[in-house]
Amino acid sequence: MRDSPKSRMSKIVLGVLICLPVTTALLGSFRVLGGDPPICEEADQRPCEDLLQADIRVVVHQELSTLRAVCPHPESDACALRSASWGEAHCVIHQWTAVPEAIYEHEMNHCRGWDHDDDSAESYHRPWHVNRGLWLARGAGLYRAQK
Repeated sequence: MRDSPKSRMSKIVLGVLICLPVTTALLGSFRVLGGDPPICEEADQRPCEDLLQADIRVVVHQELSTLRAVCPHPESDACALRSASWGEAHCVIHQWTAVPEAIYEHEMNHCRGWDHDDDSAESYHRPWHVNRGLWLARGAGLYRAQK
């Protein structure tokens, strides 16, 4: 049994409507993935561009023991735990009550989608790079296309 021309046209239109957002996202991603990767200079001193547009929540811990039970690096006084899926991102900053403002801003840059090369203090002062996995999971191609 063959589809009628009207039925075939409906399937084509439906296919285009489904594929268009995915194609737009991929094309937007290629712009960032190709060429020089984006970096944030002086991320230890100023806010980076907000690539994730995450919903951010801050949890202040009165005891270091509760903070260190949550953060992946037990010696940290703060950490940012991030997650992203298509169209949304979430970030929870866990910090000790006595943390300086500079450490809070450091964690905010993680919430904005940026990472330093490693966990050495020296890497905090070098340019930061975008966390592409989170950025793409968030649907960044669509986000960047709207800017």
